[in-house]
Amino acid sequence: PNPNDGIGKWSVDEIATLLKTGITADGDVVAAPMSEIVEGTAKLTDADRRAIGVYLKSVPTLPGKGG
Repeated sequence: PNPNDGIGKWSVDEIATLLKTGITADGDVVAAPMSEIVEGTAKLTDADRRAIGVYLKSVPTLPGKGG
């Protein structure tokens, strides 16, 4: 969740939306291989996608990756 890179500035809802629709917080559409992931996560419940977003926001930034 580095605020300067990747999904760090995204909200949990933006992450959940990506996992449902394949559309990023910036309005771009994901491509392979992420599009293949979205094919699966789109079948999850909204609560499950939100839980994934909460988890991803809780993971510490890796050393050397802006954190």
